[in-house]
Amino acid sequence: MKIIDEKGRLFGKINLIDLLVLVLVVAVVLAVGWKLVGKKAAAAVSDNQHELTFTVLFKDQPLEVAEFAETQIGKQLVNNTKLIPAEVTEVSSSFDASEAGYWLYVTVKATATFSGNVWHLHAQYPMVYGSNKLGGGKTYGVINGKFSDKVIRRVNGRDQFANVLTKLPPERYNTSYIFRAYAVMEKDGSSVVIYGPEMSRSMYTVCKQILNRGDFKPGTSGYKFLKNIVDSVEK
Repeated sequence: MKIIDEKGRLFGKINLIDLLVLVLVVAVVLAVGWKLVGKKAAAAVSDNQHELTFTVLFKDQPLEVAEFAETQIGKQLVNNTKLIPAEVTEVSSSFDASEAGYWLYVTVKATATFSGNVWHLHAQYPMVYGSNKLGGGKTYGVINGKFSDKVIRRVNGRDQFANVLTKLPPERYNTSYIFRAYAVMEKDGSSVVIYGPEMSRSMYTVCKQILNRGDFKPGTSGYKFLKNIVDSVEK
């Protein structure tokens, strides 16, 4: 079974970052209910911005999940296709022999405002078509008056396309970029946008996954290209 499937889910079950966001939200609500009871306490922090730090425990996790979590240090969290002001700052794990799994500790630092007895993590840069905070490319359609069809292969009746991020400097090989496929369907003057799931990957992570999958044999130009990127991050 793949560690990360085509939908960005671990072992085909759940996206670790999405799960972390859900746990983070629950932790925030519980913290508010426990620590900030009463009007006086609420008024003291109302409408102010604060930096919150949480350590979330995931019990009975497989080794692969614990190892993957360590690659997410410094990564910003995504919730419902939007970046939120929270990032993973520390990850540690320990083996629990009684459960034959790992206890995974993930520390998150977030910027939040308190209003209406609830902490709010305000989302940034919605991942929607037409947003002026996003960049994008077109793989199928009319580009500069010419029809473009960048289908690279067809698998089980489905066309697969490819977009390429170019001129990426080495210092950004380990920076995660969030991307999302979409299609604009137009008819009779009306249009509908269909979205795929949002995903987050760094060049380093992708290169390491390809190497581990064995797509390129050692000594080939493709292997050397990928290995150079991985080594530049891990050195």
